[in-house]
Amino acid sequence: MADFFTHFSCVLDVGTVDNAWMHDETTGDPQQVVEFVLRCARAFRLRGRWGFQWANSCSRPRIGAFSGGAHLLDLGRRKTISWMTTDRWLAMALNGGNPDAGGQGDDLA
Repeated sequence: MADFFTHFSCVLDVGTVDNAWMHDETTGDPQQVVEFVLRCARAFRLRGRWGFQWANSCSRPRIGAFSGGAHLLDLGRRKTISWMTTDRWLAMALNGGNPDAGGQGDDLA
């Protein structure tokens, strides 16, 4: 069994962080946050842009165990506008890609 553990954390900006902190004691999944927010947008007829950042951390130094990213949603259209992860962004930039592109999509095939 591994002697480290990974944590996932995300803060939802809803006016107060007291009721908007989401975390998982294992790996977490930002897509689950997206699905939750889009369900809320549908149920409450929310409009406009909304986004969140997430972080994956580790209890010990491990290569590849630390990362994070961001996700931008259009609540009215109920879809993703853009997203990025830190590891994808860095890999694209190191491979000569445009670091301003954000790291979205499957550009690293």
